[in-house]
Amino acid sequence: MQISITKIKSMVISKEPERCKLVIADQPIEQVMSFSYLGVEISSNQDRKHEVRKQADKACRVVGALRDVILNNKHMSKHSKAMIYKTCVRPIMTYGIETRADNKRTKSILRTTEKKILRTICVYPHMAER
Repeated sequence: MQISITKIKSMVISKEPERCKLVIADQPIEQVMSFSYLGVEISSNQDRKHEVRKQADKACRVVGALRDVILNNKHMSKHSKAMIYKTCVRPIMTYGIETRADNKRTKSILRTTEKKILRTICVYPHMAER
């Protein structure tokens, strides 16, 4: 296996910011405080609230893109709209949830976002335009 020294980065996960000097083949490795991995923001200070907010924002953007085509479609049942939410939007919002320890605040963010989206689904199309 070859390690690309120009692409590799390091990150120390701790409550307090720490510097750690790593060297491979006489070249120092850049240390970062956060990075995006498979669409999930990982930070060294374990700021779960920020990570969860980014996931919720991504889900809201998808709902916004679906609004005109699906959510405001008065010929589609609420059940169908809810199924689209469950298969397309919820996985975006909960991606990576099994890798972090959620607390009251992060659970509240996810719950609030989900209720907001479900309210949008339940509103009649002519009321959503107001």
